[in-house]
Amino acid sequence: MIFEMDYRQLQELENRIRQLPNHAERVINETLHTGGIELLESNVTRLIPKSNRNKNAPWYREHGSVKHAKDANWSVSKKEHLGFMLKSRGGAANKRGSFGYLVFPDEGRGQVEQSFTERATGVAVPKIVAKLHGKLIETIGGNM
Repeated sequence: MIFEMDYRQLQELENRIRQLPNHAERVINETLHTGGIELLESNVTRLIPKSNRNKNAPWYREHGSVKHAKDANWSVSKKEHLGFMLKSRGGAANKRGSFGYLVFPDEGRGQVEQSFTERATGVAVPKIVAKLHGKLIETIGGNM
């Protein structure tokens, strides 16, 4: 997935990182791994489409999840150095408890392309960058 950032925001972030040569990496990782993951997950969850299917029907109880992804813990996050990955829990869509089907509307398979993760990322990234700025400024102020 590709997202865009304002170049001025990136320059401001770079200047703040330079002011914390020995601490910026830790602050960035902590911010991304807590607030960043939560922000992106909540923005994606808000945009996940909810079908009209009755998930309490016997077939669903036998073959799949009885919860809609929007109402369940649908994601798994992986913390990476200066980043993170957020993906659907469970892998293949035919596995019980899996929300792997969430990728299909984004790619336009089976339904009209909805791009809910792309739209959610577009909303979450500026908020995550603002959190990074705030934490870096807070840390700079605390060290001086």
